[in-house]
Amino acid sequence: GVLLAHGPDFASGRVVHTTIMEIFPTLAYLLDLPISDVIPGTIEFDLLDERFTAEHAPRYVERYELDWKPVESRDIDEASQREQMNSLQGLGYIGEGVQLADEGGTASADFWNYEPELVVRTLHADATYYLLQGDVDAADRVAETLRRNAPELMPNFLTRIRHKIEAFRADVPGGADMAPAFEAYVQRHAPGRAG
Repeated sequence: GVLLAHGPDFASGRVVHTTIMEIFPTLAYLLDLPISDVIPGTIEFDLLDERFTAEHAPRYVERYELDWKPVESRDIDEASQREQMNSLQGLGYIGEGVQLADEGGTASADFWNYEPELVVRTLHADATYYLLQGDVDAADRVAETLRRNAPELMPNFLTRIRHKIEAFRADVPGGADMAPAFEAYVQRHAPGRAG
């Protein structure tokens, strides 16, 4: 993805490394909204002007207390629903394993029936993030979930993580030491190894 920021509260220049996890906390901070302790990611201070950060202390809360009600369900005719589903499948967003909502109007989709490439892209991003953050237990849980549900995808999963970590190590100044547990992680989860 690409992140562009402009305005008096932003620093000039380029931020070398940020993840999607920093977007929400940073936006909440800019809007003077409290940041929940339970959300992943942190404020991307390198993106912000020092004058702004000196004048505005971030606010934190343990968790958000939301008073919301679910949107009233409404009936959608099957022809419209099928047309939308065909459009999303044609664009490659939804795989063939996902079905239309049943007669009762509730849809169910099994993540493991999505296109294998989408499953791998989603899970490798999660595991890579955890490895970069040093949370090996969380990265292990991602790999074990994949091993239980779609073990045939494990080689692609590990290859994608290897490429991503190696890119970070090469592109980020001082990044050679990023994700130090990565090699052991790959060996532990390599196909053929007991999980």
